[in-house]
Amino acid sequence: MVGRFTSSVKKPVPPSKPDVLVHFCFDQEHGEVKPDRCDCELHISRDRAYELTAAGQADFLFVKNLKTEKLTKFHRGLVMRRMIVAGEIIFALTKPLKSNRRDTKHESLKRQIRLKARRILQKLLASGIISPEVATLPDADLDCALRYPDKFLETIPARKQVQESWREIAIEWWGNVLGYLRLSENVGKFMEDADRGKGLTISGTKKKDSDAERLTRITGAHDMDTGRVRIANQRASFWNGAWDYSTGADPRIDHDDDDQATYVEESHG
Repeated sequence: MVGRFTSSVKKPVPPSKPDVLVHFCFDQEHGEVKPDRCDCELHISRDRAYELTAAGQADFLFVKNLKTEKLTKFHRGLVMRRMIVAGEIIFALTKPLKSNRRDTKHESLKRQIRLKARRILQKLLASGIISPEVATLPDADLDCALRYPDKFLETIPARKQVQESWREIAIEWWGNVLGYLRLSENVGKFMEDADRGKGLTISGTKKKDSDAERLTRITGAHDMDTGRVRIANQRASFWNGAWDYSTGADPRIDHDDDDQATYVEESHG
Protein backbone atom coordinates (compact mmCIF):
# COMPACT_ATOMS: atom_id res chain seq x y z
CA MET A 1 0.00 0.00 0.00
CA VAL A 2 1.45 3.27 -1.05
CA GLY A 3 0.67 6.18 1.18
CA ARG A 4 0.77 9.85 0.23
CA PHE A 5 3.84 11.63 1.52
CA THR A 6 3.15 15.01 3.04
CA SER A 7 5.86 17.38 4.12
CA SER A 8 5.59 19.01 7.51
CA VAL A 9 7.76 21.95 6.35
CA LYS A 10 5.66 25.05 5.78
CA LYS A 11 6.24 27.07 2.69
CA PRO A 12 7.50 30.63 3.31
CA VAL A 13 4.84 33.26 3.02
CA PRO A 14 5.78 35.75 0.31
CA PRO A 15 5.77 39.40 1.35
CA SER A 16 2.73 41.38 0.39
CA LYS A 17 2.85 43.38 -2.79
CA PRO A 18 3.16 47.20 -2.68
CA ASP A 19 -0.50 47.76 -3.54
CA VAL A 20 -1.42 50.40 -0.93
CA LEU A 21 -1.43 53.98 -2.21
CA VAL A 22 -0.08 56.48 0.32
CA HIS A 23 -1.73 59.90 0.46
CA PHE A 24 0.08 63.05 1.61
CA CYS A 25 -2.42 65.43 -0.03
CA PHE A 26 -4.84 66.02 2.87
CA ASP A 27 -5.14 65.79 6.66
CA GLN A 28 -7.76 63.11 7.34
CA GLU A 29 -6.98 63.10 11.06
CA HIS A 30 -8.37 66.64 11.40
CA GLY A 31 -11.42 66.22 9.18
CA GLU A 32 -10.08 67.14 5.75
CA VAL A 33 -11.61 65.28 2.80
CA LYS A 34 -9.60 63.66 0.04
CA PRO A 35 -9.58 65.78 -3.13
CA ASP A 36 -11.17 64.33 -6.24
CA ARG A 37 -7.75 64.19 -7.90
CA CYS A 38 -4.28 64.14 -6.42
CA ASP A 39 -0.74 63.43 -7.59
CA CYS A 40 0.21 61.00 -4.82
CA GLU A 41 2.06 58.06 -6.37
CA LEU A 42 3.89 56.22 -3.57
CA HIS A 43 2.82 52.59 -3.07
CA ILE A 44 3.77 50.40 -0.12
CA SER A 45 2.95 46.86 0.99
CA ARG A 46 0.00 46.05 3.22
CA ASP A 47 2.37 44.81 5.91
CA ARG A 48 4.08 48.19 5.98
CA ALA A 49 0.70 49.94 5.99
CA TYR A 50 -0.39 48.00 9.06
CA GLU A 51 2.88 48.86 10.79
CA LEU A 52 2.32 52.57 10.20
CA THR A 53 -1.28 52.47 11.44
CA ALA A 54 -0.29 50.47 14.52
CA ALA A 55 2.37 53.08 15.31
CA GLY A 56 -0.18 55.90 15.00
CA GLN A 57 1.67 57.43 12.06
CA ALA A 58 -1.04 56.88 9.44
CA ASP A 59 -4.67 55.86 8.98
CA PHE A 60 -6.43 53.85 6.33
CA LEU A 61 -8.41 55.92 3.90
CA PHE A 62 -12.07 56.40 4.80
CA VAL A 63 -14.47 56.16 1.86
CA LYS A 64 -18.23 56.29 1.51
CA ASN A 65 -20.07 53.02 1.68
CA LEU A 66 -22.45 52.61 -1.23
CA LYS A 67 -24.93 50.66 0.88
CA THR A 68 -24.93 52.90 3.95
CA GLU A 69 -24.09 56.53 4.68
CA LYS A 70 -21.26 55.54 6.99
CA LEU A 71 -17.58 55.79 6.14
CA THR A 72 -15.59 52.59 5.94
CA LYS A 73 -11.89 51.87 5.85
CA PHE A 74 -10.35 51.31 2.46
CA HIS A 75 -7.32 49.08 2.98
CA ARG A 76 -5.73 49.93 -0.35
CA GLY A 77 -5.38 53.58 0.59
CA LEU A 78 -3.36 55.07 3.43
CA VAL A 79 -3.33 58.66 4.70
CA MET A 80 -0.20 59.83 6.47
CA ARG A 81 -0.59 61.80 9.69
CA ARG A 82 1.38 65.00 9.85
CA MET A 83 3.27 67.11 12.32
CA ILE A 84 4.12 70.79 11.91
CA VAL A 85 7.58 71.74 13.14
CA ALA A 86 8.76 75.33 12.67
CA GLY A 87 6.07 75.85 10.06
CA GLU A 88 7.15 72.77 8.05
CA ILE A 89 4.94 69.72 7.55
CA ILE A 90 6.69 66.51 8.64
CA PHE A 91 5.55 62.96 7.75
CA ALA A 92 6.73 59.63 9.11
CA LEU A 93 7.47 58.62 5.51
CA THR A 94 9.45 60.83 3.19
CA LYS A 95 7.16 62.39 0.64
CA PRO A 96 8.57 61.53 -2.79
CA LEU A 97 9.36 64.34 -5.17
CA LYS A 98 6.90 64.70 -8.01
CA SER A 99 8.33 63.28 -11.18
CA ASN A 100 8.90 65.82 -13.95
CA ARG A 101 7.91 64.59 -17.41
CA ARG A 102 10.43 66.87 -19.13
CA ASP A 103 13.25 65.60 -16.92
CA THR A 104 12.19 62.00 -17.46
CA LYS A 105 12.04 62.41 -21.25
CA HIS A 106 15.36 64.26 -21.27
CA GLU A 107 17.12 61.48 -19.36
CA SER A 108 15.50 58.83 -21.55
CA LEU A 109 16.80 60.51 -24.72
CA LYS A 110 20.25 60.80 -23.18
CA ARG A 111 20.32 57.06 -22.53
CA GLN A 112 19.27 56.32 -26.11
CA ILE A 113 21.96 58.61 -27.54
CA ARG A 114 24.61 57.10 -25.27
CA LEU A 115 23.61 53.65 -26.55
CA LYS A 116 24.20 54.76 -30.15
CA ALA A 117 27.60 56.17 -29.20
CA ARG A 118 28.61 52.97 -27.39
CA ARG A 119 27.76 50.91 -30.47
CA ILE A 120 30.31 52.93 -32.42
CA LEU A 121 32.86 52.47 -29.65
CA GLN A 122 32.30 48.71 -29.68
CA LYS A 123 32.92 48.61 -33.44
CA LEU A 124 36.14 50.57 -32.97
CA LEU A 125 37.18 48.18 -30.21
CA ALA A 126 36.51 45.15 -32.42
CA SER A 127 38.72 46.75 -35.11
CA GLY A 128 41.51 47.30 -32.61
CA ILE A 129 41.37 51.08 -33.03
CA ILE A 130 40.62 51.92 -29.39
CA SER A 131 41.39 50.27 -26.07
CA PRO A 132 38.82 48.55 -23.85
CA GLU A 133 39.08 51.50 -21.42
CA VAL A 134 37.91 53.93 -24.12
CA ALA A 135 35.20 51.55 -25.29
CA THR A 136 33.73 51.38 -21.78
CA LEU A 137 33.86 55.05 -20.84
CA PRO A 138 31.71 56.01 -17.83
CA ASP A 139 28.59 58.00 -18.66
CA ALA A 140 30.15 61.26 -17.46
CA ASP A 141 33.18 60.85 -19.76
CA LEU A 142 30.98 59.72 -22.65
CA ASP A 143 28.82 62.81 -22.21
CA CYS A 144 31.95 64.95 -22.41
CA ALA A 145 33.01 63.17 -25.63
CA LEU A 146 29.62 63.98 -27.13
CA ARG A 147 29.70 67.59 -26.00
CA TYR A 148 33.12 68.11 -27.59
CA PRO A 149 33.18 65.65 -30.51
CA ASP A 150 36.12 67.19 -32.39
CA LYS A 151 38.31 67.12 -29.31
CA PHE A 152 37.42 63.48 -28.69
CA LEU A 153 37.97 62.42 -32.32
CA GLU A 154 41.47 63.89 -32.23
CA THR A 155 42.43 61.18 -29.75
CA ILE A 156 41.38 58.23 -31.95
CA PRO A 157 42.48 57.37 -35.54
CA ALA A 158 38.94 56.78 -36.76
CA ARG A 159 37.96 56.76 -40.40
CA LYS A 160 36.07 59.67 -41.93
CA GLN A 161 32.80 57.73 -42.00
CA VAL A 162 33.10 56.94 -38.28
CA GLN A 163 33.91 60.57 -37.50
CA GLU A 164 30.84 61.75 -39.39
CA SER A 165 28.67 59.23 -37.54
CA TRP A 166 30.05 60.42 -34.20
CA ARG A 167 29.38 64.06 -35.08
CA GLU A 168 25.81 63.18 -36.08
CA ILE A 169 25.28 61.62 -32.67
CA ALA A 170 26.86 64.68 -31.04
CA ILE A 171 24.41 66.92 -32.92
CA GLU A 172 21.57 64.75 -31.63
CA TRP A 173 23.03 65.08 -28.13
CA TRP A 174 23.13 68.86 -28.34
CA GLY A 175 19.64 68.94 -29.84
CA ASN A 176 18.34 67.14 -26.77
CA VAL A 177 20.20 69.47 -24.41
CA LEU A 178 19.08 72.65 -26.17
CA GLY A 179 15.52 71.40 -26.42
CA TYR A 180 15.50 70.67 -22.69
CA LEU A 181 16.78 74.19 -21.98
CA ARG A 182 14.17 75.60 -24.42
CA LEU A 183 16.95 76.98 -26.63
CA SER A 184 16.22 75.00 -29.77
CA GLU A 185 15.93 76.53 -33.24
CA ASN A 186 12.18 76.89 -32.75
CA VAL A 187 12.65 79.31 -29.87
CA GLY A 188 12.31 82.27 -32.26
CA LYS A 189 8.76 81.44 -33.31
CA PHE A 190 7.38 83.84 -30.73
CA MET A 191 8.76 86.69 -32.94
CA GLU A 192 6.83 85.69 -36.06
CA ASP A 193 4.56 88.72 -35.68
CA ALA A 194 7.45 91.15 -35.26
CA ASP A 195 7.97 93.84 -37.92
CA ARG A 196 10.37 93.48 -40.82
CA GLY A 197 13.44 91.40 -39.94
CA LYS A 198 11.69 89.32 -37.26
CA GLY A 199 14.92 89.06 -35.31
CA LEU A 200 16.92 87.37 -38.07
CA THR A 201 20.66 87.96 -38.16
CA ILE A 202 22.00 89.89 -41.15
CA SER A 203 25.35 88.81 -42.58
CA GLY A 204 27.39 89.42 -45.72
CA THR A 205 26.73 87.33 -48.82
CA LYS A 206 30.28 87.30 -50.19
CA LYS A 207 32.84 85.44 -48.13
CA LYS A 208 35.72 87.25 -49.88
CA ASP A 209 34.53 90.61 -48.54
CA SER A 210 36.24 91.92 -45.46
CA ASP A 211 34.35 92.59 -42.25
CA ALA A 212 34.59 96.33 -42.90
CA GLU A 213 33.06 95.95 -46.37
CA ARG A 214 30.24 93.82 -44.98
CA LEU A 215 29.56 96.35 -42.26
CA THR A 216 29.47 99.20 -44.82
CA ARG A 217 27.04 97.29 -47.02
CA ILE A 218 24.77 96.39 -44.10
CA THR A 219 24.84 99.96 -42.78
CA GLY A 220 23.94 101.30 -46.22
CA ALA A 221 21.04 98.89 -46.48
CA HIS A 222 19.76 100.08 -43.13
CA ASP A 223 19.99 103.71 -44.21
CA MET A 224 17.93 102.99 -47.31
CA ASP A 225 15.34 101.03 -45.35
CA THR A 226 13.14 103.57 -43.56
CA GLY A 227 12.08 100.96 -41.05
CA ARG A 228 15.56 100.71 -39.58
CA VAL A 229 18.21 102.97 -38.12
CA ARG A 230 21.86 102.25 -37.53
CA ILE A 231 22.14 103.02 -33.84
CA ALA A 232 20.25 100.83 -31.43
CA ASN A 233 19.54 103.61 -28.93
CA GLN A 234 17.40 105.57 -31.42
CA ARG A 235 14.01 104.32 -32.53
CA ALA A 236 12.04 105.71 -35.47
CA SER A 237 9.15 107.83 -34.19
CA PHE A 238 6.41 110.13 -35.47
CA TRP A 239 7.22 113.70 -34.40
CA ASN A 240 6.05 117.14 -35.52
CA GLY A 241 3.86 115.77 -38.31
CA ALA A 242 6.46 113.43 -39.84
CA TRP A 243 8.44 110.28 -39.17
CA ASP A 244 11.91 110.78 -37.71
CA TYR A 245 14.40 108.18 -38.95
CA SER A 246 17.52 109.99 -37.80
CA THR A 247 20.26 107.97 -36.17
CA GLY A 248 21.01 108.20 -32.51
CA ALA A 249 24.30 108.95 -30.85
CA ASP A 250 26.92 106.45 -29.86
CA PRO A 251 26.69 106.07 -26.06
CA ARG A 252 30.43 106.74 -25.86
CA ILE A 253 30.13 110.12 -27.66
CA ASP A 254 29.50 113.43 -25.92
CA HIS A 255 28.06 116.30 -28.03
CA ASP A 256 29.29 119.84 -27.31
CA ASP A 257 27.52 123.12 -28.04
CA ASP A 258 28.73 123.16 -31.66
CA ASP A 259 27.14 119.75 -32.19
CA GLN A 260 30.58 118.32 -32.81
CA ALA A 261 31.05 114.75 -31.59
CA THR A 262 33.98 114.28 -29.28
CA TYR A 263 34.81 110.97 -27.65
CA VAL A 264 34.85 110.97 -23.90
CA GLU A 265 38.00 109.40 -22.60
CA GLU A 266 37.45 106.81 -19.96
CA SER A 267 39.44 107.32 -16.81
CA HIS A 268 40.89 104.19 -15.34
CA GLY A 269 41.80 105.72 -11.99
